[in-house]
Amino acid sequence: MQRRPELSRSHARLARKSGVTPEEMIDAMTTAILSGGVPGWIEGSKAFIAGAAAVSRSPAGETARA
Repeated sequence: MQRRPELSRSHARLARKSGVTPEEMIDAMTTAILSGGVPGWIEGSKAFIAGAAAVSRSPAGETARA
């Protein structure tokens, strides 16, 4: 398994900007944890934080989902 933390963070930022909820991100992270073990948990946590930061920096602080 190759670890690509920059890609994980990129996916998380784009997901949050596209309207994915934190709960939906956690569901996806659960799958990564089950298949990737501790590295999946570590990278998933960092990606989750990056995604949350991306939303907080958006113009209205909101996601695109209506």
